[in-house]
Amino acid sequence: MYNAYEIKKENGESVLYLYGTYSYEFANEFTSSDEIGKRTNQFIQNHKIPFRGNKVYLVVDGIVIKSIDISKYLPEYSSDISYSPDQFMVFIRYEDNVTIEVSLREYLYSILFSYYDSSIEKETLKAICILYNTYVYSKMREDGFVPAISPYSHYEPLEVYQKTYSTYSKILSLFDEVILDTEGVYVTYKGNYILPFIHYSNSGKTLTHSNYPYLSSVKSLWDMESPYYIEIHSFSYEVLEEFLSQPISSKTKIQMIEKDHIKKLVIENRIYTLEEIKQLLSLKSTDFYLIQHLNKITIITKGYGNSLGLSIFGSNEIAKDGFFYYQILSYYFPKTKLYRHMKKLS
Repeated sequence: MYNAYEIKKENGESVLYLYGTYSYEFANEFTSSDEIGKRTNQFIQNHKIPFRGNKVYLVVDGIVIKSIDISKYLPEYSSDISYSPDQFMVFIRYEDNVTIEVSLREYLYSILFSYYDSSIEKETLKAICILYNTYVYSKMREDGFVPAISPYSHYEPLEVYQKTYSTYSKILSLFDEVILDTEGVYVTYKGNYILPFIHYSNSGKTLTHSNYPYLSSVKSLWDMESPYYIEIHSFSYEVLEEFLSQPISSKTKIQMIEKDHIKKLVIENRIYTLEEIKQLLSLKSTDFYLIQHLNKITIITKGYGNSLGLSIFGSNEIAKDGFFYYQILSYYFPKTKLYRHMKKLS
């Protein structure tokens, strides 16, 4: 959209000049004034332009074609809250209602460790970090605490990881870089925080979910190279009866149905969500097929996780090609916007 910028002082006010060259692609950016403002604000954030003023001039081929007041495109700021990772405090509540207080940085350390693998690219870690910035901001605003264990996160004290990793200090240094580069950045859909939907890999595309309109189905063909692309499991009927707590044999009627745009598995008259089957049988994915044999059932799974939102394997492949965290998030969550919280100057 723009290829250069300059910050000037005019009448005691900081003014940002954004420079571009007229082209078909550039012209397509200029639809409505509101859209220009949003895109300009996102451009400033994505490129970390150190501009704290409100007035922006758009310059095309040396001519100022538009001035924008970007203040209305920024999120509401609170003058008494700091979103610094070391000053924003997180209340973590366990199932027995015991609550502890840690800094956002410490919380993010724990979450990043839960996903960490030496093969994960830094930009992928940044995308994950931003999703959990968003999760913390949302839960602290709505509930005043973050659950220690939820479908989206599992908080462990750092002592656990300190014992696990011999390179603990080195990994923390990497996390510090990730947290610094994503400080205050969060993801919204129509002005609301989103949930951190993340999976390891999928069957070549992500899935939609009727309850979460910001989850889009996008191609992720990189995932077809994942070591978890296909796994085959066999279960005897005796074992399945134990896991599912119901009679089951080669004559049992088993079918996949779709109800309220959500696939479910029906075994005789009992209905299971695919997530329930995944948990009960310790499968890696909710994307699976069943084949009934005379003395067993074969289950073929594709991917690792629920195929919703961000694919770690796919993100890694994108990052290896030189793409940044904001491009990764825009790809896997195309209906969302990125913003950055900043403390207002008094």
